[in-house]
Amino acid sequence: MSKEKEPSSSKKKMKIVVSGATAVMIFSAGLSLYHHWDQPAASNPIRLTHSNNDISSVIASSGKRKSQIRLNTDSDQPTPIEQPKDRKKQNFSLKNNIDNNVVYIVDLSEPDKNQTVMGLVVDPAKNAPLPEIPKKEVPPILSTIILDQEDDIIVPPNADDENENSGLELPGEGTIEEGSTGEDNPEIPTNPEEPEIPGETGEPTTPSNPSNPGNPNVPTDPFPIPSEPEKPTPGYKTVALIVPESLYTQIKYYTAADDTASLQNAVYYGGQVKKQDEDYAKIIDLIVSSAVKLKDQAVQDPSNGYTYSSLQLINSLQLEDQKIQALQAEIRKELYKQFLNNEIQLYVAKSTPAVSTAEVSNSADSSEVASGVTAESPEVANSSTSSQEDKDIVYYVGKYNEITGEKIEKSDFKEADKKLLESAKKEAEVDENTTEALNKYQMDARYSPEVAEEAKQQKEELVKKQVKPLEERKPGDYEEIPTETALETLTKLKDSGQYVQVIEQGGSLVSNLDIATVVNDASNLLMQQTNSMEDELDAYTSATKQKKIVAQYQTLVEAPGVPAEYAKASEDRLYQYRLMIEARDTATDDLAKAVILASEAATKEKAISEGARSLLNKLSSDLLAAAVGYSLDKEEQAYEILSTRSVINSVYAQTATSRKQAISYSKTANDMWQKQNANGALQYAGESNRLYPERHMNDDLLHEISNSLLEKASGRSFQEQLKTYNLLASVPGLPNDINQVVITRKEAVDQYIRGKDEQNLEKAVYYLGESWEKEWTKDLAAVLLDTKSNQLFTEANEMRGVDFALAGRYYKTLVNTSGVSDEIKQASKQAMDELKVN
Repeated sequence: MSKEKEPSSSKKKMKIVVSGATAVMIFSAGLSLYHHWDQPAASNPIRLTHSNNDISSVIASSGKRKSQIRLNTDSDQPTPIEQPKDRKKQNFSLKNNIDNNVVYIVDLSEPDKNQTVMGLVVDPAKNAPLPEIPKKEVPPILSTIILDQEDDIIVPPNADDENENSGLELPGEGTIEEGSTGEDNPEIPTNPEEPEIPGETGEPTTPSNPSNPGNPNVPTDPFPIPSEPEKPTPGYKTVALIVPESLYTQIKYYTAADDTASLQNAVYYGGQVKKQDEDYAKIIDLIVSSAVKLKDQAVQDPSNGYTYSSLQLINSLQLEDQKIQALQAEIRKELYKQFLNNEIQLYVAKSTPAVSTAEVSNSADSSEVASGVTAESPEVANSSTSSQEDKDIVYYVGKYNEITGEKIEKSDFKEADKKLLESAKKEAEVDENTTEALNKYQMDARYSPEVAEEAKQQKEELVKKQVKPLEERKPGDYEEIPTETALETLTKLKDSGQYVQVIEQGGSLVSNLDIATVVNDASNLLMQQTNSMEDELDAYTSATKQKKIVAQYQTLVEAPGVPAEYAKASEDRLYQYRLMIEARDTATDDLAKAVILASEAATKEKAISEGARSLLNKLSSDLLAAAVGYSLDKEEQAYEILSTRSVINSVYAQTATSRKQAISYSKTANDMWQKQNANGALQYAGESNRLYPERHMNDDLLHEISNSLLEKASGRSFQEQLKTYNLLASVPGLPNDINQVVITRKEAVDQYIRGKDEQNLEKAVYYLGESWEKEWTKDLAAVLLDTKSNQLFTEANEMRGVDFALAGRYYKTLVNTSGVSDEIKQASKQAMDELKVN
């Protein structure tokens, strides 16, 4: 309440803010005093009071004096007070100038001066019935009047206190112990019409505002901008609102806060940015700086409660920025290294008698959401490992060396490579297991530090056995060439392109150096011709061309007189060609084996022919597509084959590598969840989904973990809830039904906290309104929204005579915000009309 300085000769005055309706009551009271000015002292004076009841009308007559005027107060009667004996007159009088339509309130403390305190303008043209005052106690449009300090009046809340804490005790501020259900505290939305968690009831959840239903991990836009601009009303001035904020402003707000939860929000909401968005570069810079801080915090303090969600959040970003991608590469490398170390420790434990695997079966920290309790595992009874485990450890170590450039010492293999070689030899003895034998030989040949050469030899021998033997070559039936004309005849045949005949008829005559030269030239030309034919795309599709290629190569290999260099080169090309043909024919029955044979054929020459390359690519593509429908073991085998051969197209090889890794991570995730390590399970399941999104192999696991964590989080403080929501929201490939529940709750809580903490009343009201729209925080947001909207309404009223555009903006914010009371919305709309703004 602000005081206005008065001259020393006048009584002390106060400046009081009252409603228009109350001003009418004051006017009526003054009129009553004036009317009874000369009445006996026994007449009861009037004490002004404020009523919350509706005032339907106030009637004042300027005609014949009445004997009594009654005010419609709470008791429906004037409140009598004792008249001081030494007080001669009341301090107010009314002076009515009808011509000017002005009613004056006059200070009669010094009657002779007849000093005017305030003039109330009466506009006959607007002499319409007064609007009904809402029953709910809401600050109305305000007027200012000077009253004697002795008068008793109720005033609206002080607008200067608009940004002070409302005094509400909120979740996340120590009101509920972590892990409690919150059932005894009505402010905690333990189940405020809680949406059913999919997976428990089977009921689908309707998202609040999904921005991208095709990608369930893209967060919904909690601050939608109207699709069409507002149409201005003729004669009205349009005011622009400051809400909703731009994405850049939102991210800047979170980065300025600089705490871990805010930095996570900066990365989470910033991940929605698109290249065409305004301030794209600035937003990316803020995301990068936030991500760097989060990663550093996770490395420096792994037990800070945010480690998993921070790293997973960064890793889930889909932004084409080199700095972000570099951070992601570091995180993924470290995750693979962690995975590999865990696998090696488990393998070593199994390879060593009487060593417990309990301590190495769950190396990931699990302090963030769920406890990392690891059930005691029985000691390994013997040192045996399965052939799949031998193969996996060789593959994982080999891939780590390839990806990182770092070398794992051979001692870490614990002779897994040697065990794998022996296993491959046994597989090779059974025709049905040839594919797996070749797969194991290749793995050792590529990754083993000790048995690579032996594995390579064993593989080549087994591959040769897969090629069908050649049919016996039958030379052509030619007329015999006389010896005396042999050179001339052979030369003419060579010049006419009859190279095979020249070789077959002249090969036995190469003791003649001139004839030997002709045969040499014909051999060279025939080899070039055959190589060109084999390079053509239809070399593996045309039966006629295939037969001719084989026959010509066979001639160069078997016919006498062909120079040794041409014979050897032709032999290699013939084997490579026949092996590729075998791969083509094998594809019908065993596509995995076909890819192995084709890749072996391709490695036989420095530059693979176009036809061979085309066939290899087709077989690789077919295997990659077919593997999705295989059993898990066969599917893994297919990816191992495609990812361990350098001649395979790099796109197919990388896809296969990712899928093999995804399957391995999925197994690890299941193992961790069995040991109650929710964080590690989510981390590996999420990365598995990112690497292999088409498979959906982790849906059941993620439903189970998510339901468990959401159930526990629902009874915790908002800050603890957000840890769970951030952890789950950052999981790539989270099932859509769970994802929508998580995103809706996260955004609801984020908006509530933003509205609670926001110092700007317009933004506070807006964010609380957004939170009010979500069932998860509706009841709690309503309480604070009521307080903040009243404060904004009060400030709008005070600004009417100072800055009508600003006041109009405040009113418009209140009108547009969900959850604001109908009384304030109606009064704000009326005020906008009076100010002629929209």
